[in-house]
Amino acid sequence: MTEHSLSRPLALAVVAILCAAVARADTPDAAPQDAAWFAGKWAVGPADRPGFETIVGGGDCARAVEIRMTGPVALQRIVTRSGKRYVADFTVKSFGGNYPWWPSQDGDAVIAKKVADDTFVLASTRIGKADWDNALKHTRCPG
Repeated sequence: MTEHSLSRPLALAVVAILCAAVARADTPDAAPQDAAWFAGKWAVGPADRPGFETIVGGGDCARAVEIRMTGPVALQRIVTRSGKRYVADFTVKSFGGNYPWWPSQDGDAVIAKKVADDTFVLASTRIGKADWDNALKHTRCPG
């Protein structure tokens, strides 16, 4: 190995980052009506997983997450916990029937998948793959 060569794990990480950057540039924006579907107040809890039964932690509209549109395909996800407000801004993309949300600041992208008329799951990403096993289920709150 020379002084300028990368270790195999580091080289793979660099390739993954470059592929993600290319995918981000090539992924089209969602249609404005598709992005707007996510606006509203949402009860959040763990997503359903095959082989597991959710027994606690279902969604609660009293502690709802708010999603606001800030542009035709831009949204803001607002979470308030323990008196602190957490705000993240995203651009909604469209890819393979899912909706990747690209962060407008440094941060991780997430992937949204509609699973019912008023329900979607939101998964974090790990090296370009959605982590559906640890996704959050969002159910639209009435009103």
